[in-house]
Amino acid sequence: MTIATKPVTRETAVLYRRRPLIITVTPRTLVLREKGRRDRLEISFDVIYELALKRRFERERREKRK
Repeated sequence: MTIATKPVTRETAVLYRRRPLIITVTPRTLVLREKGRRDRLEISFDVIYELALKRRFERERREKRK
């Protein structure tokens, strides 16, 4: 697997408000923006991982209640 040592930018197939999302993977963060816009959102990979774990935990808890 390749280690992210320098920023890599890609256009996604996901549309947000009819604009494709552009992602930039840096060594420590993920940067998101709408194509044609300058406003950027940056989130670290550890926060993304924690959020994914919380969502999985909540989903499993809801399934157990059923």
